[in-house]
Formats: sequence, structure tokens, C-alpha cells
Amino acid sequence: MITFESLDLPVVLSQPTTDKGWIRTREAGAKQRWESVRHVEAEAEAFDRALDQLRPIMRQHPSMTVAEALMVANSEVA
Repeated sequence: MITFESLDLPVVLSQPTTDKGWIRTREAGAKQRWESVRHVEAEAEAFDRALDQLRPIMRQHPSMTVAEALMVANSEVA
């Protein structure tokens, strides 16, 4: 493990596979680490967009499930 003053960096990194899955590896170069960071950022942004879309629907209907809110959101887009 690389150690800086009060900072421990992870030894294992998740890497994408050709079948769109993920494996955990100890052998990742800088390029792979940055690709992983960009992937996580994209996933977080997609999650935030989904919340922004579903939040108003679910506020109006607190007992609605996420699946039901998605159906409503998708029907509003169509």
C-alpha cells in the first residue's frame, strides 16, 4: 500500500471487462484508474438525474414505488 501522511490509497481497483462486467485487480495503471474515476462520476451523474426526475413525482405520491414513479416519468416523456 502506498502511504502518504494520514492518507491510505486503495490497493485494489475495479476494472471493466469486455462483457460489461467488473473485476477487482491489484494491477491497474494510471490510465485505468482515471477511467474508473470517470465511470464512477458518470454513474453518479446518471443517478442524480434520475433522482431529479423522480423526486417531484414521488413527493406528490409518497406511497408510490420507484418502479411506479419510473412508469409515470416515462409516460410524461413520451
